[in-house]
Amino acid sequence: MEAELAKLKQSGIDAKSATEVLAMADGNFMAFKSAATKLLGDKTPDKKAEIVAALEELATQP
Repeated sequence: MEAELAKLKQSGIDAKSATEVLAMADGNFMAFKSAATKLLGDKTPDKKAEIVAALEELATQP
């Protein structure tokens, strides 16, 4: 995950933190899922609750 974030930062893409993406959960689902996919990559779940759980886990990692 850290390597993916490093790649995004090097490529000039503004990657949001997991906490920032979680704050988007109550808004537009597609925008939320798109931002989550940038953090989670191919492992992004399809359901909102599962995406939130994955982002919460990512947010609590040191």
